[in-house]
Amino acid sequence: MNKITSKQMISSMKRIVIYTKDIMLITGKSERYSRIILNKIRIQLNKKEHQLITLKEFSDYIGIPIIEIENTLKDSH
Repeated sequence: MNKITSKQMISSMKRIVIYTKDIMLITGKSERYSRIILNKIRIQLNKKEHQLITLKEFSDYIGIPIIEIENTLKDSH
């Protein structure tokens, strides 16, 4: 049997949360603008400050297909 290493497992995992730096990369905008976008999404979805925003929620809000977002993030790492 093949044993999967932790490095292989991590590289095959899909991330579901989006962060400020990801939004900066996708939009080409500043860190401040990206934080504002996250906060607007959080307000629209009635999330609390400590709750995270998913790639799907960001995709729905911004109007970019999730596959394009995932590909952009994958290509950047």
